[in-house]
Amino acid sequence: MRAMDCSRMASLKRTMGGQRRAASASAGAASRRAAAVAAAGVQSADDVRRAGPLVRFSQAMHAQSAQLKQFLFAHLYRHPQVMHTTGQAKAVVRELFEAYLADPLELRAEFASREDRHRAVADYIAGMTDRFALREHERLTGKRLL
Repeated sequence: MRAMDCSRMASLKRTMGGQRRAASASAGAASRRAAAVAAAGVQSADDVRRAGPLVRFSQAMHAQSAQLKQFLFAHLYRHPQVMHTTGQAKAVVRELFEAYLADPLELRAEFASREDRHRAVADYIAGMTDRFALREHERLTGKRLL
């Protein structure tokens, strides 16, 4: 067997061993969760609602989860580029709402004919794809934001 083949085989064995350990750990965690539910005497969905928390992270996992969430908020969810795009998207929705309220004839007929204009405009905008909303926004306002 060539050295490259041996190296690949060793790598595959390590990967497969890790997968087996992960599957075993997952099965063990599942059986512990099932035991916790059984110990609480849960027999129905209503029992679950009344029981309060039946399954939770360990303290170590809770700490890791909190650390991951903090990282994701700082570097992904609240990244300046994401926040800028989110602000522009909000402006598109707000300006579409204002434009349709000001001129309901721009709405499709089934929405324009509804009595509650605010609800009709909100429903119309909620049903738009992003691409259609951007085209409508540009058509109605003359501005291209995204």
